[in-house]
Amino acid sequence: MTDWGQVPLPSFQAIADASHAVCLVVSASRRGMDDAARVVAPLTELVPTAVCFVDAHGTATPATRRLVEQFPVPAVVIPYDRRRSFSTEETLPPDSRAAHELHRLCGDLVSMVVTPPAPAATGGHA
Repeated sequence: MTDWGQVPLPSFQAIADASHAVCLVVSASRRGMDDAARVVAPLTELVPTAVCFVDAHGTATPATRRLVEQFPVPAVVIPYDRRRSFSTEETLPPDSRAAHELHRLCGDLVSMVVTPPAPAATGGHA
């Protein structure tokens, strides 16, 4: 697992070449959703891709979740939790919604890596 940080679109080719799967981590804001929608299709052509929308400021709405459910790749929303500071020393309670979404995301990523891609159509008969 590598955190590539915030990178420009042209860098995605190098990231895809170095990865078995990619998880875009973006804000659950309208801009974050637009950014993810813009890069998911070309990135998915290079490498299996998932998206993690993080509601860092408590701005996600029920419409956000509905949009995420319609994303063309596995996607989750990590909910805002005003009770937590999320310092590096803290762990998520195992029954929290955020922990559930992270577990689901991990399962999606593992499935992408261990499931071989479908054979490409060749147009001929075997």
